[in-house]
Amino acid sequence: MLFAQQLCGFALTALAHRASSHSWVACTDYRGDVNYFEQDMCLAWPRQWSNRGEHAEPQANGYHIAEEPPSRAWSGLTELFPFAVYEPGRVYCLAWPMKNHGIMPAGCTNPHSKSDEGLDESLTLRVSGVNPTRDPSQAEFNLRNINELAGLASNCSHTWSELGQNSNGELRDECQLGLEKHRTGHPDCKGFTRAPKFCESSGAAMGTGCFKVPLDMSPGHYVAQWYWDASFSRSSGLQNFAYTSCFDFEVVPLGSSAARLGDTGTVGTPDSTLPCQNNALKVSGAASATAPTTTAPSSVTPALGTSAPTPDSIPVEDGTGDAPAPTTPPGDGGDEICADPSWDSPPICCEDGYLCEFANEHWASCRPLRASLAMVARHHSSPGFDDEAQRGRRPHKFLSAGTALVQVGSDLRTAAA
Repeated sequence: MLFAQQLCGFALTALAHRASSHSWVACTDYRGDVNYFEQDMCLAWPRQWSNRGEHAEPQANGYHIAEEPPSRAWSGLTELFPFAVYEPGRVYCLAWPMKNHGIMPAGCTNPHSKSDEGLDESLTLRVSGVNPTRDPSQAEFNLRNINELAGLASNCSHTWSELGQNSNGELRDECQLGLEKHRTGHPDCKGFTRAPKFCESSGAAMGTGCFKVPLDMSPGHYVAQWYWDASFSRSSGLQNFAYTSCFDFEVVPLGSSAARLGDTGTVGTPDSTLPCQNNALKVSGAASATAPTTTAPSSVTPALGTSAPTPDSIPVEDGTGDAPAPTTPPGDGGDEICADPSWDSPPICCEDGYLCEFANEHWASCRPLRASLAMVARHHSSPGFDDEAQRGRRPHKFLSAGTALVQVGSDLRTAAA
């Protein structure tokens, strides 16, 4: 297999503030735990990884993925660090070190961790056409967003805009790697900041994001570009940077003997005070919703092509007007985080028919109207429930356990049973 090396193997100097260093993809087919990087569960690697020498040796909690390599010269792939092999229609996940670019969760007291959040960030995955004879130009990469090719989004092509203008179609959730975008200043654990263990080691903690390989992707060799664009506040002012990692992958027919065996995607449940989710479940749900089928459609189908997709995991009511109380962080789409104790701004508006509802002491999420109002009633009718006591434990004007914000049109109103 021919591996091109023209554009991706080096820093892209044609455009200002573009770099192939400091932030990078560490694994291109990660099937391990979402909390800590597991070396033996990484089945494929990006270019340059074989050039890391002792820096590639596993460390506790997988922190070696953040080690700076001794050289960034392109050196191909080896048997120990192979390229990725993907099957059409399946979901795969990437892993990267955080390098301090996340948001510190409330209550984190680790003096060795810090937050250098990227502002107005965009994290996308772009791919070449089949069997390229060279690395694509940046303009060619910009036209081939993996989510759009997979039928999960539309109009994702990157177009340049003035700094601070969010006019690009790629800035919508469905165009981002993992189908959700991080919102500046919000500890939402999305986009580049999807790192449950950020507090424990802000520099070396692992972030992950997943994608679906298009069902109609032709077998052959491809080049992919992981592209993270963000602005940073520096002493000289606001500066914009784009960090890239390129990797090679081969697409083989579904069920091919050349495919890597086993289930794909990240596993486990995030263990964090941040509202992190296993992103493989979100992408798998969206992929299932768009896959052709001969069976009757599910009673709840994710709505794609909007900035806040409806979740495929909304609890279905049993006719009693009740739904189970949330015991885990908010899920996909309609379960968008809408409030947080650390926010100084008002809650984010939910879609029509949803409530911004308290889930626990860390966040509130958008939930279906009937289920949310039923939950409010259940809270108030619970033995020993003391609304005033609950309110007293919620600093920063956060929602009490007996309160939900009802959205009617564009207005937010307080609802309490």
